[in-house]
Amino acid sequence: MKLPTSILKSSYLNRQSNPISMVQSSIYLVSMVAFFAFTSFHPTLRAQDQIIEQIVATVGNDIILKSDIETQYYQALAQNIDFDGDLKCTILEDLLVQKLLLNQAKLDSVDVSEKEVEQRVDARLSMLVAQAGDEKTLTDYLGKDMKQIKQDLNDLLYDQLLTQKMEMEITSDLKITPSEVRAYYRDLPENEIPLINSELELAHITIQPTITDEAIQEVKDRLNDIIQRVNQGTRFSTLAVLYSEDPGSAKNGGELGFRGRKDFVPEFSAVAFQLKQPGEISPIVESPFGYHIIQLIEQRGEKANFRHILLTPKTPFAEIERAINTLDSLANEIRKETITFEEAAAKFSHDEDTKNNGGTMINPNTGLSKFEADELGLMVYKQIKDLKIGEISEPFESRNMDNKQVYEIVKVISKSEPHLANIKDDYQFLQDMALAEKKDETMRTWISKKQRSTYIKINETYHSCPFNYEGWIK
Repeated sequence: MKLPTSILKSSYLNRQSNPISMVQSSIYLVSMVAFFAFTSFHPTLRAQDQIIEQIVATVGNDIILKSDIETQYYQALAQNIDFDGDLKCTILEDLLVQKLLLNQAKLDSVDVSEKEVEQRVDARLSMLVAQAGDEKTLTDYLGKDMKQIKQDLNDLLYDQLLTQKMEMEITSDLKITPSEVRAYYRDLPENEIPLINSELELAHITIQPTITDEAIQEVKDRLNDIIQRVNQGTRFSTLAVLYSEDPGSAKNGGELGFRGRKDFVPEFSAVAFQLKQPGEISPIVESPFGYHIIQLIEQRGEKANFRHILLTPKTPFAEIERAINTLDSLANEIRKETITFEEAAAKFSHDEDTKNNGGTMINPNTGLSKFEADELGLMVYKQIKDLKIGEISEPFESRNMDNKQVYEIVKVISKSEPHLANIKDDYQFLQDMALAEKKDETMRTWISKKQRSTYIKINETYHSCPFNYEGWIK
């Protein structure tokens, strides 16, 4: 169990993926502030200091500056992004589309809530501070205090959310019919039919062994003993290396690095950020991952650096044996058809998310029931890789979504070989592709229409750009 993927939650907001490939990049343009963080003082980018500012384009009441284009251009160079064609022209067209959407959002009174913007700003600011190392480095480099940086991000992300909402307004009501899916598939050139990797549908029954009060008390006694040893002069970091069961931080003396409240699970944050003095140690904290003691190293504004020691109660062997025996008996009864897998899941499984749908496992990456092999945990894949459709695994140890120790049996519902997509086996996949193309065409039509009715002026320097959408130059 590594802390960054368990105790620590992602400090970034996930960017919503958009199937409209032609315009999606216009929604996620990088701000000057974010640019500095991403590029981490890359020497190539000093060329920007010599940019002579000028207005490159006007869309409605909004302008596009030369620095807007150059910022993204130098970022691409710093990241060694391969690109065919004129990158500056592509960046300009992305900006033109964004401004067109933004202009229409304002005309249509599309709005976003302050809470939505605040969430995005907090997440982006966390990313910037993490990239810079700390708040002081960031403010020194940008020549602005945190309040001004936050305001800059607020303005940028408010516009970004408006363009996202405007695009959703244009395409959200689009539907795709079965006949349209079939027509889309029929018209696909043979060399463009996608290859579908091997996929599996699985169902499981899980049992979580009971952790006894005695096991919990044993862990608390050990942590209290560690606290006493620290108070007597032993270094917290030394004891973390020796005893912490979080391998992600134990090797670093339990140190977690500068992070904010939202980077940790709530149970951890609630206690950790109550510590006031460097060296102060928390009482014992229970989280979904076990029991901790936490030591404050340093606090800087809304960020703090902590050490912690994690111990997890050990499951008594008798409880493990009981779980395995129960699952083994269930598997045998299912094989003898005394009870169905679905009935057994509903009656005995401890997984509340799947027990009432026959135990069918849902892929968290897609929300669908199909998994590619590399999306399954190693423990699960080892148990089912040689099973045929309808067969059930032997009981094995695994981890649930809360990282708790569980035991489970898994049934293979379906299993496909790698193949070219077809209507019979891959209808949902082809439906998504067809809908994405329909949205893309809708956006293309919308952009063409708005180009004609919106004031657009582009500097002559860019008139020779091979734009993807005709109609920018008037």
